[in-house]
Amino acid sequence: MKRRHIQLADGASGPRKPRDLLTSTFTGQPQIKEETSGGVIAGNSFDGSGVSGANFADSVLDLKGVGYQVVNNVTSGASAKLKDGFQTHVITEPATSGCDNTFQNNTFNVQLNGGQQIALDKKCGGDTESTSKDDKSTGGGTDD
Repeated sequence: MKRRHIQLADGASGPRKPRDLLTSTFTGQPQIKEETSGGVIAGNSFDGSGVSGANFADSVLDLKGVGYQVVNNVTSGASAKLKDGFQTHVITEPATSGCDNTFQNNTFNVQLNGGQQIALDKKCGGDTESTSKDDKSTGGGTDD
């Protein structure tokens, strides 16, 4: 596994303020790649208004790494293609991608279209990820 530690903190991401520190998608939303571990994503403002649905872009954050702390972020902005706030994905295997991440004190001021605030990949095996009850929604969608 690549031992890249990524920190995305106190920034903004979206169509008006692209954030290309990690990798970029066509909507300018951050993607945390598989086989990375132990990073922190904290204190950011994610703008979902540019989520287009193209190239599977249907969330404001795609997390494919392991052992990340995702805390104190705010998601806002409306898009008909915004399904989930954050998504985790297993690409290689659960030990190296998409699992064992912690989400805490994130706010979702968006209407989610058929999805969840945090959509966890089912390949992680149930409660291997910690989602805190202090994640909150003020714009619709479902709680974890």
